[in-house]
Amino acid sequence: MLTHIIVGTGRCGTGSVRNLLRDNEVPCGHEAFFGVTRREPLLTEAHIAARALARTDLVAESSWLAAPYLDRTALVSPTTKIIHLYRHPYQVIKSLLDLRFFSPNNTYPEYPSFAFRHSKRLSKAYDDTRNALIFYIEWNKMIRKALLLFDDVFTHRIEDDTVGLCRFLGFPQQQLLVANQKSIEKSEQVVLEDVAERVQSLPEYPELVCLNEELGYKL
Repeated sequence: MLTHIIVGTGRCGTGSVRNLLRDNEVPCGHEAFFGVTRREPLLTEAHIAARALARTDLVAESSWLAAPYLDRTALVSPTTKIIHLYRHPYQVIKSLLDLRFFSPNNTYPEYPSFAFRHSKRLSKAYDDTRNALIFYIEWNKMIRKALLLFDDVFTHRIEDDTVGLCRFLGFPQQQLLVANQKSIEKSEQVVLEDVAERVQSLPEYPELVCLNEELGYKL
């Protein structure tokens, strides 16, 4: 049984929070239980159970791929601490575009395939920006719905200070360090202002505005 799960969209800081737990002696995996590979592009309960047996050294998991399983995996209980991470939608979408996440040329096609399997609104007929926006909206809605099943939940904007996050975890306050710096440096750099303009022209933009009401990001 996992004591903590950190979840959000891809590119939202799950790696950084995993490092925070590790630095405070909580053995936390990053896509160790909830992850896909080229050899195992499908994530089933059997895969998750097998990984749980193999990784008894871990008590926590940080993974955007956990979202579809929060309401049905045997690895969590109502008392598992859940941290729902948010990052500014334009930054998430920009990062997905930088990595060509929804592009046919994605180096790791198992990741967009996973997203398509769990979000019926995504479409290969849409361009990458529209799919990235839909993904941001749908993934966060999926997580919000699942969190109603849990007693111990904390929502954290990755841009904010860590006072509340560290208090929730019972850690002394410390800053988050950027994870995956190498992938950031290697990725293409889409202009953030262009991302904002493209997102605001899409038919799903009003949904983003509604989702953002309680988050308070400047759109």
